[in-house]
Amino acid sequence: MKQVRFLLLLLPMLLVAVIATAQKKEITGKVSDQATGLPLAGISVVAGKDRVGTATKEDGSFVISVGPGIKTLSFSSISYATQTVDIEGKSSF
Repeated sequence: MKQVRFLLLLLPMLLVAVIATAQKKEITGKVSDQATGLPLAGISVVAGKDRVGTATKEDGSFVISVGPGIKTLSFSSISYATQTVDIEGKSSF
């Protein structure tokens, strides 16, 4: 009986976790220097109001999961001016 009760409590929690995860979308891209075309490593990538972030890898690539309603990504570094990019309806750059 305890196992059945435990499973009945666990099932709704798993369902909520799956639904919450399904609402996020993954954005991928590559950051490069506009003048030289070389990839930029270590650039901070932050998702809109979520303030969830990541950094670009050595090849300039990044992957970030954003929640629903996030419409922009901000890219920043000490050596470059911060840029904000509209991501609405896009999944890669």
